[in-house]
Amino acid sequence: MSIDVIKDVINLDRLIRRLSTQTMVTGDILVPDVKPDVEEIIGIDSELIIDGSEVTAGRVLVEGRMLSRILYATTQTDRPVAGITAVKEFSHYFDVADVDEEAEAEVRGYVEHTDYEVLNSRKLQLKHMVNLDIFLSKRERVEAITAIDLDDAMSKKEDIKVKFLAGDGSSETIVREDVSPGEDAGIRDILYVSAAIAKVEPQISDNKVLVEGTLNIDVIYMKDTEDIEYDSYSTDINFTHYVDVADVQAYMYPEVECVVEEVSAEPKDSSTISVEAVLDVRVKVFEEDGKTIVKDAYSITRNLKGNIERFTLLNEVYRSGSQISLKETVELSDDAQHILLIKGQAQPGEYELSDNKLYIEGVLPMSVYYAAESGIKYDMVEIPFRHVVDADDLRKDNNIDVRFNVSHLSYTLNGNAVDVRYTIDCNLRAYRENKLTYLSSVEEVEGEALPEMAGITIYVAEKGETLWDVAKRYRTTVDRIKVINELTDDNLEEGDKLLILKEIKK
Repeated sequence: MSIDVIKDVINLDRLIRRLSTQTMVTGDILVPDVKPDVEEIIGIDSELIIDGSEVTAGRVLVEGRMLSRILYATTQTDRPVAGITAVKEFSHYFDVADVDEEAEAEVRGYVEHTDYEVLNSRKLQLKHMVNLDIFLSKRERVEAITAIDLDDAMSKKEDIKVKFLAGDGSSETIVREDVSPGEDAGIRDILYVSAAIAKVEPQISDNKVLVEGTLNIDVIYMKDTEDIEYDSYSTDINFTHYVDVADVQAYMYPEVECVVEEVSAEPKDSSTISVEAVLDVRVKVFEEDGKTIVKDAYSITRNLKGNIERFTLLNEVYRSGSQISLKETVELSDDAQHILLIKGQAQPGEYELSDNKLYIEGVLPMSVYYAAESGIKYDMVEIPFRHVVDADDLRKDNNIDVRFNVSHLSYTLNGNAVDVRYTIDCNLRAYRENKLTYLSSVEEVEGEALPEMAGITIYVAEKGETLWDVAKRYRTTVDRIKVINELTDDNLEEGDKLLILKEIKK
C-alpha cells in the first residue's frame, strides 16, 4: 500500500572530473603583404583564447585560438621595426574515461611559453606550450521526499543547499574610442597593441545581465621624428553591454567572463590613436536553493519500506580573497633608455596543505619591452613567488581552485636593472564532495506482522550507531529515548547503555 508523500525536485550541477593537462600547439605564420620582410624576431608574447568545448563518449574536444603579438626587426632603414598580430586556431581531443555527451566542460588555460623559428623572411613557425584545466560537470535532477503524510511516521530530515546553473548567454560587443598620448606624441606607426579586461561588474535586470567593465589598452608606436624614436601609451576604456539570459531574476548570482577576441589600433593623426576591440561577453547565472529532504523514515505502528538513493553535492566550503605585494629586481640584457611596456599574468603551480595553512607556489612570467640605443629590445623573465593562506577549514580531500590576477604593476628603471613592484590578487575557492542519501519512495508492507518488543530493554550502543538507528529498531522516538535516559543531546558513543521502554499502541 502506497503512502501519501510530498516530493520536490532538486536541480544540481555535479563536478564529476577535473583534468590538468598540457598540449603543444604548432603553426606557421605568414607575414602580411603590407608588412616588410622579417630579419630577426625581437619579441613574442602569446595568449590563449578558449572558444568552446564538446563532450562525447569518452572524449573531450577543446577548441580555441592562439593570439600572438610579434615585434621584429626589418631591413628597412626608415622602418627598422614592425609588428604583426597572428592568430592560430586549434582543436584538441582528450580521452577521458567514464564521461558521456550529457557532461559539460568548462575549460581554462594559459600559454606557458612560446618558441619560434624564422623559416624565411615571410614565414615563421610558432610552438606554444599550453596548460589546460578542464572541469567536467553534469546536470542532475532528483525527486526527493520532503514530507510523509502519516500520523506516527518518524522522518529523519536534513537541510541542504544546492547551487546550479539557471541560465547562460553570450554576445559580442565592439568597443571603439579615440585616445591621445598627447598633442606632441608625433605618432607615425603603431607597432604593438594589446587589450586586457581590468574590471567587470555584472548586474541582473529584466532577463538581461548588464555588464560594466574597464578595458586596459597598451600601445607601442614609432614617432615621426628625424631620428628613429619609440614610445608607448597605456589607457583605460570603459564599456557597457547587455547579455540576454532568459528567466533570470535579481536574487541569482551572475558570473562573467569577458574575452578580448581581437584588438586593433591605427593612427588617426599625429596625436590620436583609433582603438577598436571586439569583446565576447560570456555570462552564467547561478541559483542557490534551500531544500529539506527526508533521508529515512519509519512508523511506530506500521511496516514501512523506503527506497533510499544517493547523490553527491560539491559544496563550496571555503572562499577567500587576498593580495600578494612583492618587489623584484630584474636584470635586462641591454641598457635601457626607457621602458615601453611591462606586462605579465601570474600562473598558479603546486600547492600543499600543512599545519592549517595552504602554501601555493606560483610564477609571474613578465614581458619587458624597452627602448635601447640599438632599438627596441625584449626580455622575458620569470619571477617565482609563494603565497600562504590561513586555511583552518580546509582538508586534503578538498578540490582547490586558485586564480591569480595582477592588479597593479609599477617599476623604476636603473640602467640595465628594473625594480618591479607588483600586486597579485589571489582568489581561492575550495569544494568538498558531500555524499547525501534521500528517500525517493515509501510504501507500507502488508501482511507482515510487527516484531514483538520487550517491555523494558537495556541496549548497548554499537560503533557508529545513532539515536535514530536505535529508535527505528525499537519502534520508538528519539525524543522518548532522550527523556527516559536524561540525555541533553543526540550524541551517542560506542558502549553507551540505553533504557528502552516499549511504546504502548493506542
